[in-house]
Amino acid sequence: MSIERERGRAKVAIDEAAGQVRLRYITDLPGQPRSYANKLRQAVEYIAAHAIDAQASVPAYIHHEAIRTGRTALATAQRIVSNAELCDEQKDPIIEGIRVAGKEAVEAAADSGSIQSAVAFAIAELQGI
Repeated sequence: MSIERERGRAKVAIDEAAGQVRLRYITDLPGQPRSYANKLRQAVEYIAAHAIDAQASVPAYIHHEAIRTGRTALATAQRIVSNAELCDEQKDPIIEGIRVAGKEAVEAAADSGSIQSAVAFAIAELQGI
């Protein structure tokens, strides 16, 4: 196998490992990013409205999730915001940093052994998250 082909496969392996780690924190289904965005927007809006008026109208995503989980609307909204912050501000930046650095290390590798080492290192770092 050519070194360029090996680099390509190595980069794909790093991307796939990053994707698997992200699945610990998000659900990867068609339309799910839109649902996450809508839930987060509604949660932020509801928390702000509830701070002004404890009887504020509960948005649909918050209402239906609260009913089915047995949480209050406010607790549901707070959990949604907290989960989004955990993923967006803590976990995903780490995942992305490791993914990019791993792929750059693969690109800089001079031989097959160095490529394999770079991939193994990146995947081990990702799995440690």
